[in-house]
Amino acid sequence: MRPTVFVIFGVTGDLTERKLLSALYNLARAKKLPRDFYIAGFARRAWDGDVLRRRFEEAIKKYVPKCEAKILRMLLHKVFYVRGNFEEQGDYLKLKEFLDGLEKRTGSHMDKVFYLAVAPSYYPVIFEELGKCGLAQCCRGNQSKLLIEKPFGKDLRSAVRLNKILQRHFEESQIYRIDHYLAKEPVQNILAFRFANGIFEHLWNKKYIKEIRITVAEKIGIESRGGYYEQSGVLLDMVQNHILQLLALTCMEEPLSLAAESIRDKKAELLKYVRVSLDKKDVKKAQYLGYRKEEKVSPKSATETYAALKFSIGNRRWRGVPVFVQSGKALGEKLTEISVEFMMPRAQFLGDARHELSPNVLRLRIQPNEAILLDFQVKTPKFETELHLAEMRFNYSSHFGGAAPEAYERIIFDALAGNQLLFVRADSAIRQWQIISRLQKSWHKYPLGFYKPGKLGVELQ
Repeated sequence: MRPTVFVIFGVTGDLTERKLLSALYNLARAKKLPRDFYIAGFARRAWDGDVLRRRFEEAIKKYVPKCEAKILRMLLHKVFYVRGNFEEQGDYLKLKEFLDGLEKRTGSHMDKVFYLAVAPSYYPVIFEELGKCGLAQCCRGNQSKLLIEKPFGKDLRSAVRLNKILQRHFEESQIYRIDHYLAKEPVQNILAFRFANGIFEHLWNKKYIKEIRITVAEKIGIESRGGYYEQSGVLLDMVQNHILQLLALTCMEEPLSLAAESIRDKKAELLKYVRVSLDKKDVKKAQYLGYRKEEKVSPKSATETYAALKFSIGNRRWRGVPVFVQSGKALGEKLTEISVEFMMPRAQFLGDARHELSPNVLRLRIQPNEAILLDFQVKTPKFETELHLAEMRFNYSSHFGGAAPEAYERIIFDALAGNQLLFVRADSAIRQWQIISRLQKSWHKYPLGFYKPGKLGVELQ
């Protein structure tokens, strides 16, 4: 990898402390960072480099078990702080002056990676000011890259506007729209499972599959995110982005190659055919009891913390196969899983009342206890013919041992390497808003139910 300076906008915030610093430390420990790698924090607080390094050290020791002093010292030695206001053009010139000076002192022309760990309301001004001061341009063979957290817009109109501002200053090859679900190891394995195993791919269509279910359930409530959640709800927090990306990976056509653009082409192509049902019987939204007492939540809030929806895919492969999704907070367990139910077999067993057949179900479990599970029928060891449902299980941790890279480690590593496979391209980002926009406009018309925290199968009250 080329020499790089990693600029964190919003370096004093929660995301940096909880996720980015531990990811950077773990990459340093695994020797996955460039040899010449520097971190520059950009934020409004009246800090200096010493304060920032001390804060970094405290955060890394808090979130990284058994932190190694030598690696920590090496990382902190290359940490700098530039104080600036996101809305002040002069502060961007100050940042540019610092980065130019860093290149002169080190004698290296560097890639510049700008990570936006800030509120989305700051995105437009940051895009504009980076472009105006010349930091968006690539020069001397080095690249400027921009990493953007979700949400990318709050509706279709704002997403299109945001994208236009962004593309005035950056090429698509410089833009890394983050969906951290794509960086989870089991999600990446969906493509390998489908296209590297001939036993499954020829069954992966409407002839053999009855339905697909995608569940993203959280055991916790909204915790301290009331202000954000009041503006999004589960529809925009989970369905519009993470779940539609899981759907695209599960149902896309086979790519021409494993190159990032080839896979992103097929995801974008699949999303063109996706529709969400607006029928009232296919839309369920609800709020957990106690949500209205959470911090920064209105006592009369109509924000949903649970949603269940029905999608369809209107192409040749999937026409007629429903895709049911559900996601929510304060449910009975933490579970992210893609469940594929196959058609019942046409066999003599179906006409025999002694046999209560269950369908074959393939489950791709993304978290927790990452696994691939397959339910199938077996004969019990008796004189009579009697069937029993068995489970075939592949477990990531027991098979491979050790921990897989965390999502943010993979996000940062791939961005440094210039691999855009795990990032959302502009056409997919806009198409996801198009899919949800009609439902979003009529969302207030669907009745809001209520449920007690602690059940995965939501029972409305």
